[in-house]
Amino acid sequence: MNLYILRFGELSLKSNRVRKRFLNLLEKNLRASLNREGLPFKLRREHLRFWLEAPPEAEEVLRRTFGLKNFSPAVEFKWSDEQELLQR
Repeated sequence: MNLYILRFGELSLKSNRVRKRFLNLLEKNLRASLNREGLPFKLRREHLRFWLEAPPEAEEVLRRTFGLKNFSPAVEFKWSDEQELLQR
């Protein structure tokens, strides 16, 4: 499973109510598209980003998802203090 950070266009410029509605719709579309392809995934929303754990085949689904501006592979790691962070 790969980790991806998903970004969307001008949603940050929308009002809170409109932004929430569009983010919910985008999340619903992403889940439906990934389920339709039969791909295992974990999708979580943090602030104005989505984080997706999915196999590499999910990239094709992401490329054709309306409302998604772009996505990038990501690496997540936990750190307990600044020294540990600087060592990475």
